[in-house]
Amino acid sequence: MINIYLCDDNSKFLEQLKERIIEVAEKHALNVHIKFYNNGKELIFNMEDVDADIIYLDIEMDEINGIETGLKLRELGCTAQIIYLTVNKDYVFDSFEVQPLNYLIKANMNTDQFEKVFFKAVEIVQSKEKRYLYFKKNAKIYKIILDEIVYFEVIKRKIVVYYRNEKFEYYNSLENLIEEINDKTFIRIHRSYVVHLKFIKYIEKDMVVLVDNETLKIGRKYLNDVKEKFKDYLFAE
Repeated sequence: MINIYLCDDNSKFLEQLKERIIEVAEKHALNVHIKFYNNGKELIFNMEDVDADIIYLDIEMDEINGIETGLKLRELGCTAQIIYLTVNKDYVFDSFEVQPLNYLIKANMNTDQFEKVFFKAVEIVQSKEKRYLYFKKNAKIYKIILDEIVYFEVIKRKIVVYYRNEKFEYYNSLENLIEEINDKTFIRIHRSYVVHLKFIKYIEKDMVVLVDNETLKIGRKYLNDVKEKFKDYLFAE
């Protein structure tokens, strides 16, 4: 069962969105549960007791907009894949701290684009439980959630894992690490860094700025590739 929550102050649009999701889900034999919310406050209140997997969230709402709603949800520990609904992309750079999966332009939601974004979210939800990093240190085996790792740094022969508000160190190389995790949402930006795309706030010149405003240097030979992959991650259609 995939729990999908729709939040928009336009009831007619919510019904249309629900119909599209059900149509796609039934076509691919997916079991989904869909719930409506007409404003951000209502969604936030109910999120304290439910575990959403995917949230379609309108940006332009009265009282509390979609950006503020998304930030509050993240503060509450919500790890759902958030897909923003908007009339344009003017708010894209305001939403980095929310770490949305993608954006859908309301007036331009063609079937291919809609399904691509939907299945990207479904794929992440279905694979979430399998995404762990395992490593050994001092005769102990550690298991941490891969999707919550901000970045890796290599110092001498050690990998430093920046995870939530913690750091772990163990012996490995970045080359081996990249092969082990085999995850396209992690990109190498420097001979010393591998960064999770979802934690990048923006790129300025040859620096990556993370959602907590920490900055990391991009190596010259990686610069074009990093910019291209970050752009693809943000604006995948």
